[in-house]
Amino acid sequence: MTAFTFGWKTSKSDASARMWVLVSAIAIILTMTLGATGWSGDYGPRTEPVSLDNYDQVIYVTAGSSAGQKADGSETAPFGSITQALSSAKPSSDKRVAILVAMGTYTEETLQMEGGIDLFGGYSTKDWKRDIDANKTVLNGDHKRRVLLGADDSRLDGFTIVGGRTDGFGGGLLCESASPEITNNVFRDNGTTRPSDFNTAHTIHQEGNGGGAIALMGSSPVIRGNLFSGNHTEVGNGGALLCLSLSSPRVEKNLFVGNISGTKDEQTRSSNGGAIGCSDYSDPRIDGNVLVENYASGRGDAGGIYLEYHCDARIARNLLTRNTSDDDGAAIYVMKGSHPTIAFNTIVGNAQGGKGGSTIRLSKVGSADLNGNRIIGNHSSGFVAVDAWAVTTNNVFAFNKGGAIVDSRGELVCTNDTICDQPETGVSVEQGSVYLTNAIVAGNGGMGVNVQSGNIAFFNCLIEGGLFQHQEAGGEIEVNGEISGYLRGRENFDGDADFESDSWEGTAKTLSYNSDRFMTVLELDGNQTPPDNAIGRALRLGESWGIVSDLNGKKLSLWGDFTDEVDASKSPIGLFIPSSYRLTADSPCVDKGKGLGAPLHDFDSEARPVHRVSKGSVDVGADEFLAK
Repeated sequence: MTAFTFGWKTSKSDASARMWVLVSAIAIILTMTLGATGWSGDYGPRTEPVSLDNYDQVIYVTAGSSAGQKADGSETAPFGSITQALSSAKPSSDKRVAILVAMGTYTEETLQMEGGIDLFGGYSTKDWKRDIDANKTVLNGDHKRRVLLGADDSRLDGFTIVGGRTDGFGGGLLCESASPEITNNVFRDNGTTRPSDFNTAHTIHQEGNGGGAIALMGSSPVIRGNLFSGNHTEVGNGGALLCLSLSSPRVEKNLFVGNISGTKDEQTRSSNGGAIGCSDYSDPRIDGNVLVENYASGRGDAGGIYLEYHCDARIARNLLTRNTSDDDGAAIYVMKGSHPTIAFNTIVGNAQGGKGGSTIRLSKVGSADLNGNRIIGNHSSGFVAVDAWAVTTNNVFAFNKGGAIVDSRGELVCTNDTICDQPETGVSVEQGSVYLTNAIVAGNGGMGVNVQSGNIAFFNCLIEGGLFQHQEAGGEIEVNGEISGYLRGRENFDGDADFESDSWEGTAKTLSYNSDRFMTVLELDGNQTPPDNAIGRALRLGESWGIVSDLNGKKLSLWGDFTDEVDASKSPIGLFIPSSYRLTADSPCVDKGKGLGAPLHDFDSEARPVHRVSKGSVDVGADEFLAK
C-alpha cells in the first residue's frame, strides 16, 4: 500500500504505524491554544455575548468555590460544581435558566443537560467577564467516562470538552433523541473504545462504536463554530462526529482537524469517516466548515465525510484539504442509496491508499449532485463512480493525479464542467455511460477522453484536438458524428479556451507551522504580491497542494502542516496558484453552449441565460462570462 505523509500522520497498514499516528496527533493537540477570534475566515470558536436579560434564573459556578455550605449559586457565593448548579436550576415552560461557569477544570460525573437550561463557559472568576480564550473552562472526562448527555431546548457554549471515553457512542457528547445547540466549544482528545465483542480475525464491515467527540441518534442539533481536534474511534465511523438514525443536524462553521477513525481497527474496513460519518437515513447540512488532515484508518473510507444507507446530506461551501483514507474516497465517500448534494466546496490535496484512487467516490448504488466545486491538486482521481450515478455541473477539475472523472459501470450526466490540466487523462470510461454537455476538456496530460468500454456522448463541448479514444470502436475518433452501436456527438469544437490570466507564481524563503492555528506560514521572497483573492484558492507548494488560509503582508498561510513534506532549507520554495478558469470576452466558449438542460447559475452563482426566455446563449465550461 502506498504511504502518504501529511505532516502529523502517515498512512500505513501495520498496527505500530497507526499507533504512532495517534500518539503524534495527540502530542501536537495537547500543546495547542486556540485564539477565539484569530481565524482566517469565519471558522471555529469565538466569544459571543450572553444577554442575561433573556433568563429568569442565573446561576454561577466556580471550580473549587470557597463558599462551602454558604454557596447558593449567586455571583458572590457560586456553586463549586456544574452538577450542583443543574440540581438547583428550576426551568419551566416560560422560564429559562443560564448557568455561567468560570474558568478552570471540572472533572465530574457525566453531565445530563436539561431543557430550558443553557450552559456558558469562559467567565473570569474576578469580575465574571466573558472571554472563552483567556478563561478556558474545561469539562474533563478523565479518559474514564463520557462527558455530556444532550437535551432538547438547551445550549452548550464556550467549553473545552476533553478526555471523554466510552464503550459506546459519543465519547464527548451523546445526543439520543435530543437536539441542543452546540456552539463555540473545543472538542479535544475524546474517543470511543473498540467493542468488547469485536472480531479481530479480519471480518470486515462490523459495527463499531462511532462518534469520537459527538454521536447523534435521531437528533438534529445545531453544531456551529466548534473546533474538533484529535478525537478518535478505536473502531467505528466518525472520528469526530457520527450521525445515525434519522439525524439531521446543521453542522456549520466548524473546524475539524486531525481526527481519526479506526485507531485499533485491524484492517476490517469498519471505521469510516475520519471527521464525519453518517448512516441510516441521516440528512445533515454540512455547510461552511474546514476539514483538514483527518484520517480514516483500518482500511476505512473517507478521510473527510462518509455517507451510507440513504443519507441525503447537503455538503456545501466547505474546505476539504489534506484528508486521507486507507481505502477509498480521500475526501468524500457515498454509498448504499445515499444521494447528497455536494456544492461549492473547495477540495484540494487529499490522498488515499486504496486501489480505487478517488477523492470523491460513489459506489454500491450511491448517487450525488455535484455543483460548483473546485476539485484541484488531489493525489488521486477527482471523482470516481462505480455502480453509481451522478449529475455534475459547473465543477472545475484540475491537476488531479489519476484524472478528473472515472466512470466504472456508472451513469453520469456532466454539464458545464471544466476539466483541465490533469497530469493524466481527463475523463475515463471503463464501463457505463457519460453524457458530456457544454464541457471544456483541455490541457490534460493524457488523452482528454478515453473510453475502454461503454458509451459517451458529446454536445457543444470544447474537446482539445477534436478527438477522443475509444478502445472498442477502434482507437482515436472524431468527437462529432455517430458510430454504429455507440453514442457520439455534435456541435463540438476545438480551440484555446482562453481563460483569464489570473494564475500566480512566486517563491517563499521560510516555512514554519503555527500549531495554534493549524496553518503553515510562508514568508515570501522580495516584493512579491499574491492576488488579493488568494484566500480560499488552491496553491501548490513544491509538489504538495493546499488551500490558502491567510494573507498578511509578506506572509501567506495554508491550512495544515507541510513541514514534513517541504524542505525549508532548500530555499527558495516554489509556489503556484492555478488559474480560476474564468473565461475572457474573446473565449470561443462564450455563447457556444446548449441552453436546454444547462444549469441556471455558474460556479460563482452568477445567472446563466434561461432557455427560450433570455435572448442570450449559455457559455461552455463552469464559468458564465459577464462583461464588467
